[in-house]
Amino acid sequence: MKRSRTITLSLIATLSLGLQGCSQKQTTSRELYESKQKCIEDWGSEQECEEDKNTRYYYGPHYFYRGGRPLYFPRGDDDPVPVGNQAGFAKVPEGAKSIHSTSRVTSTHISRGGFGRLGSFHGSGS
Repeated sequence: MKRSRTITLSLIATLSLGLQGCSQKQTTSRELYESKQKCIEDWGSEQECEEDKNTRYYYGPHYFYRGGRPLYFPRGDDDPVPVGNQAGFAKVPEGAKSIHSTSRVTSTHISRGGFGRLGSFHGSGS
C-alpha cells in the first residue's frame, strides 16, 4: 500500500503547529510595590497583588502593551485581558513606571494551554 507524501507532510505540519500552541512565551513586566495598598491602587484588586515573602514587597500581575494599550495576565490565568478603567495602571503610558510602584521588573510569562486553539483541529485522510 502506497502512502501519499502530501498526507504525511500535512500531518507533520499539523502536529508541529499544535505543539507550538502548548507553550507560548510573552515578554512581560511587573511593578514592585512597597505596600499592598499601593499595588491595589494600581490594579484595583487585592487578588492581583502577590507578596514576596522574602522581601515583604508586592508584585502586580505580568503585563505588556499591545497597540499602546496595557494587557495583563490575571493571577492563575494564561489569557491576557485589557487593564480595566477602574485600575490606576490603565493610565500608565507604555514605557513609563507607575507612580505607585518602587520599580519595574521585566520577565517572561509562559502560557501553557494544551494544544491551544489548534486542539480542536480535525483532519481526515484517505
